[in-house]
Amino acid sequence: MGKRAAKAASTPVLAAARASTLFGLPRGMVHADAVLGTGRVRGGRQDLSEPSREVRPLGVGDPPPPAESVVTTLTMLDGASGSLTFRNNLVVDEKDRVVFPRATDEDGRPFTFRDLQVWRVPLDSPRSVRGTVAYLSDTGVHNFGHWFLFIYPLVRHYREYLGEDPDFFYIGAPIQEWHYDSLAACGIEPRQLLTEPVAGDRMLAAIVDRPVPPPRSFLDFSTETLRRPRGSGPGRRVYISRKRQAIRGLVNEAACNEVLEQHGFEPYFTEALTLQEETELFASADAVVALHGAGLANLLFCHPSCVAVELFPHGFTSSWFSDVSAARGLRYACLHGEPTRTMGLPSKSRDALIDPSKLDAVLTAATEAAVGLRHAAAEAPLESPAVDAP
Repeated sequence: MGKRAAKAASTPVLAAARASTLFGLPRGMVHADAVLGTGRVRGGRQDLSEPSREVRPLGVGDPPPPAESVVTTLTMLDGASGSLTFRNNLVVDEKDRVVFPRATDEDGRPFTFRDLQVWRVPLDSPRSVRGTVAYLSDTGVHNFGHWFLFIYPLVRHYREYLGEDPDFFYIGAPIQEWHYDSLAACGIEPRQLLTEPVAGDRMLAAIVDRPVPPPRSFLDFSTETLRRPRGSGPGRRVYISRKRQAIRGLVNEAACNEVLEQHGFEPYFTEALTLQEETELFASADAVVALHGAGLANLLFCHPSCVAVELFPHGFTSSWFSDVSAARGLRYACLHGEPTRTMGLPSKSRDALIDPSKLDAVLTAATEAAVGLRHAAAEAPLESPAVDAP
């Protein structure tokens, strides 16, 4: 109640500060539709909607999350000098309003202006640069999964729109080595990346409504650019541990590790790997097991000879990575945990308690399927980094 009361008490204070314009607070949130075609902002819209992708279920564990259709629109904002700025990892129009897509969180709840940290934090002051700047950021740019599912693929759309690369890309902060490495893989140099607030001569912002599930063009771009050949050596069995993460841990990881080891799985902390190490590891994977989290974005770099097993906390499910598995032609299974003491947290933040006997049954089926798929793949020509057929 104290937190709720403090938020309510701060609302009129922030409203007065916003009205005064002296404190640099944003003056609200606006959708891209309201900015497109007004004043010095032109551009266009592109419908990226598609039918749902069919999951290849392994036939064990819990039912896969229901497949969702792709209902996505990309709005390209093309602004003259001063019409748009990029700051606080956001797009801001000339009226100091945050330009935001229609989006929901993993629980299906629409984002509002108050959900953004910038609601109560002053906007940074932008510096001017000469040239064209493209927006390649969002409030989750620090998240490995968000980057490869939703942000990194926008490079293709900027190139298609301009016919060439812009002079600069605004990433915002914090910037990680895998930002640099992934962009270098598609020919973008570090000198082209901006982390500080910026106002360029020309500002391009691709605003994507309802990006979950991502359109195939997004997934294909990340795979085409970064996936390694499968190779002919023995496959790896990968367990992505979240022991070093603050939320959504596996409370009985020691017991589950015993089962994983019996089936030949090795634990990995993906946050400790370079991007090259990750792409090489997952290209060679026969099977991947992980709690729902950003590490599963690495399924983009797996080949169809791989089996994915996703673990969920009790009361939470998500189609993010079953959809990636479907797009990459992977066999997929999932398993939900038992109730834990973290049940009071939002469902996606809860710890998971996985029944080792259920995990053993799923891994038995997964490893048997992986062996069969690997043998079939070994008889086929080695795959190039090209994407898989739908």
